[in-house]
Amino acid sequence: MRIKVQRDQLLQGINSVQKAISSTTIMSILKGVLIRGEDNHIYLTANDMQIAIEMAIEGEVLEPGSIVVDGKLFWDIVRRLKDDSIELSVRENQKIELKSEELDMSFSGFDSTDFPELPSMQENNEAFLDEGQLNKMIRQTSFAVSKGEHIQAISGALLEINEGEMIMAATDGYRFALAKLCCCDNRIRAKGIIPGSSLIQLGKLLSADSRSKVKISLHEKYAVFSFNSIKIITRLLQGNFINHSAVIPTQYESEIRVRTKDLLYSIEVASIFASYSNTGVKLDISDNSMIISSNAEIGSISKRVNIDKRGKDLVIAFNSNYILEGLRVFDEEEISICFSKGSNSPAVIKAIGSKDYEYLILPVRLSNNIII
Repeated sequence: MRIKVQRDQLLQGINSVQKAISSTTIMSILKGVLIRGEDNHIYLTANDMQIAIEMAIEGEVLEPGSIVVDGKLFWDIVRRLKDDSIELSVRENQKIELKSEELDMSFSGFDSTDFPELPSMQENNEAFLDEGQLNKMIRQTSFAVSKGEHIQAISGALLEINEGEMIMAATDGYRFALAKLCCCDNRIRAKGIIPGSSLIQLGKLLSADSRSKVKISLHEKYAVFSFNSIKIITRLLQGNFINHSAVIPTQYESEIRVRTKDLLYSIEVASIFASYSNTGVKLDISDNSMIISSNAEIGSISKRVNIDKRGKDLVIAFNSNYILEGLRVFDEEEISICFSKGSNSPAVIKAIGSKDYEYLILPVRLSNNIII
C-alpha cells in the first residue's frame, strides 16, 4: 500500500476512530487502527469488538492495500509532524515508511488480516435524524444509564423507532430519563438497546448544532449510525428493557414551576455539604417558595428559591447528584417538577408545555423531616 494524505485529514480521522480503541485489552491488534486504501478512498477503522468506528478521509491511493498501526503511537507521530503532506508506504513484513518534506521514518505495523472484520449487514430498517437532534437525545439520557453490569439491559439505553416517533430511554433503577422526538419521515418500527459506553462515544462525534442527517439502521444484533464520513457500528445488548410507557406517572398531587438556573444554582450550593454526608438535599415546598437545604457534621446550609406552586405543600429529599445531572440537560428557562404522592413517591421534571423530555427521580427517605 502507498497513500498520500494531508496531515490535518489524517489527524482528524485518527482522533475520531480512536474512541473505539480498547484501553483494557491484551490483544495488540485491538489497540490498533486499520488503514485501508482502495478505489481512491482512504479508510481508518478501530474496533474493540463492542463498538467499531470507520471514517473515510480524503487522499490519494497510489497503491491499494491495508495495514494496522498502533493507535497511540500513530497519533503521537502524526500530531507532532509539521509538514502538510504525508506519504505512507507499506513494505515487506508489515514495515511502514512514513515520509514528508523534511522527515523519513519507519516503524512496524500489524497484518491487517488479523484485524476483526466489520459485520456485513443489509441496509434496512433505516431512519434519519438531524445530527444535533440525536446529540441532544443522547445528552438527555446517557447519564442515567446504569453503571453496573448486574442487569445487562439497563447498562444501555433503549432506542425505539415507531412510525414517525423516536424514543430514547435510560435508567439505573433510581432515575429514569425519557426523550421523545417526532420524525415524520421515518415510517419503520425497530428497537434495540445501545450500550452506554457506545452511546457516549457516539455523542462525542455528533455536532450539537449540525442539521446534517444521521442514518440509523437497527438490526438483530447491531446498530449502525452513519453521518458525514463516519460509520459507527455497535453491538446491541440483549434482554428486555422496562416498559417506558408505564413508568412516568400521569396524576400528581403537587406541581411547582421554577426558573431552571435558579434551581440549578441553589442545589449546587446546597449540595456542598450533602457530598460530605452522602445524604442528599431536602426540598421544603410551601406557598410560593422552596427552601433547599443539606446537613452534615461539618455544617449545614439552606437556600430559598421563588416558585409557583399548585397543589399540596411538601417536604421531600433527593440525591443531589441525580437531580443536578437531570437539571443540567434542560435548555429551557423554566421547568416544572411534578410530585405524585408525597415525600416517598417519585418526582418528574419536564419543560413546561412539552412532553419531549421527562426525567423521573426517586426520593431519599425522610424521617421526621431528617434525611436518612
